[in-house]
Amino acid sequence: MSTDEVRRWLPPAWLCGLILVVLGAITYGNNLHGPFIYDDQSTIVENPGLRQLWPADQLVAAMRTVHPSRPLANLTLALNYAWGGLEVRGYHLVNIGVHIVASLLLFAVVRLTLRGERLGEQFGAAANPLALACAAIWLVHPLQSECVNYITQRSEMLMATFFLLTLYAAIRAREPSGRMRWELLAIGACAAGMATKEVMVTAPLIVVLYDAVFASGTWRQQFAGRWRLYLGLAATWGLLAWLVGDRPHGRTAGFGLGLSPWDYALNQGEMVVEYLRLVFWPHPLNLDYGRAVPRELGEVALPGGFVVALLLVTAVALWKRPPLGFLGAWFFLILAPTSSILPILTEVGAERRVYLSLAAPVVLLVVGGWRLLTKFFARSVAPAAPRKAKARADGQATPPRELIVGGLALLILLAVLVPVTRSRNRDYHDTVTIWQTAVAARESNPRAHRNLGFELHNAHRLDEAAASYRRALAIEPAYQQVHFDLGLVYKDLRELAAAEHHLRRAAELNPGDAKALNSLANICQEASRADDAIALYRRALEIEPDHPSASLNLAIALDRQGRPAEAIPYYARALEIRPELRQARARLEHLRRTVESPVP
Repeated sequence: MSTDEVRRWLPPAWLCGLILVVLGAITYGNNLHGPFIYDDQSTIVENPGLRQLWPADQLVAAMRTVHPSRPLANLTLALNYAWGGLEVRGYHLVNIGVHIVASLLLFAVVRLTLRGERLGEQFGAAANPLALACAAIWLVHPLQSECVNYITQRSEMLMATFFLLTLYAAIRAREPSGRMRWELLAIGACAAGMATKEVMVTAPLIVVLYDAVFASGTWRQQFAGRWRLYLGLAATWGLLAWLVGDRPHGRTAGFGLGLSPWDYALNQGEMVVEYLRLVFWPHPLNLDYGRAVPRELGEVALPGGFVVALLLVTAVALWKRPPLGFLGAWFFLILAPTSSILPILTEVGAERRVYLSLAAPVVLLVVGGWRLLTKFFARSVAPAAPRKAKARADGQATPPRELIVGGLALLILLAVLVPVTRSRNRDYHDTVTIWQTAVAARESNPRAHRNLGFELHNAHRLDEAAASYRRALAIEPAYQQVHFDLGLVYKDLRELAAAEHHLRRAAELNPGDAKALNSLANICQEASRADDAIALYRRALEIEPDHPSASLNLAIALDRQGRPAEAIPYYARALEIRPELRQARARLEHLRRTVESPVP
């Protein structure tokens, strides 16, 4: 098959881009009204820092709220709020748009690579359809659905977009014309990625490795021509170091927090194998894999050994077959910040971590599959040559068989993946449904049961909520938050003895939890044990003087006991915290008049 024969049937780059835009809209357009879920509540709904962008100090505050190490991601959320408040449609539109832009950049990077000096002879003629296939599969793969539908995970997609833009600009910077412009774009995109999510730390390494694999000349020659770019990219690590210098993730990630790097690494062996399984069979998908726990080496010997073997294969491939080795390095390097030895206590794994890494196995399958097709049809080209010549003479030219078979295979794969992803999108239409899928995927995860119970409680399905909380406690009996939540459910069910038991247990497990003390006091108040209730309200206020409810509740309890002089300062404090409490204001004014001007 000649290059001209292939190029005659190739889609132009602009058409490939249009196909990706339409494909992205079709795949993700059925979840524009999915609700805020999980961390979206604290990051967006309950985050006052996003509410104002001016004056300038408010803009800075918005960029450093919730996740201070991710100011650009925070800024996009603040802009969303400025655009449409808490109307969820706008947030989803931005997420879908970012994902489509990332797929366009992936298409551009793969296309340039296949047309480059290292691979151009083998794949350059078919670069457009191959890059389109890679980007399309990556775009619609069900594994990507978490990032697109879970609004807060926009940070992962934005980081990936800046990552791909960095690499694209770095590749273009090898061209004689516009070198400085492309180098500045690469460095700027890298800095933006560092201000979006910490995983961007690997981008400079990927650029250097890409040059070593795909560019001609010795390493010394490469550095001599690219030293400004490399130094500029390395300088962006300084920005990242400054952003994470204050430990923005608190006690949820880092060393010395109760889980050793070794234990975390043992957990990651199973997770990496799970990620690879989901690449080829994306079911069941799971919003929450639970927390990392200490493991024994024997428990994870098989998956851990498999991952070590893949790492060794990657190292050998970098030496023997560098393009294949680069794909392995891409997969593992991008996963490394979250899936190696740095403990993340809140979650053992997450599908969003594979968002950008997924490009490596997809490219390997597409380009490798194309290579096998061309070899297969090359063996049968001689007998078919007379027929082809006659067809050309009769003006009946047909596309090469490789393109026909490859195109059909791509269409079949997309016809499978798109409906699966759209089905997964529907799981995000309802907060109860998404947690039901998490429980079904990992029954042993107590946090998934807890979150399902929380959403069932919000939906006023009290008996189901209580059952879900009980299942969480069967797995983790000392789960303090579940005892608290279950106590509230029993309170709503008017089972006050059970409510008191679980709220008291929550207060025992965390004596510094003012919410648990306040809720326990409410139960005592309902049980006509006013003295117990007052003592508990006072303890809650000692822990949290600005607790929004404890001051008001204490004021009411004292008022009911006929102690107005003691109640007055607590009514006043409650109104300082929540000025909208009209009944409390009226009662306070009445008590002041009564105390200051008593009836003779």
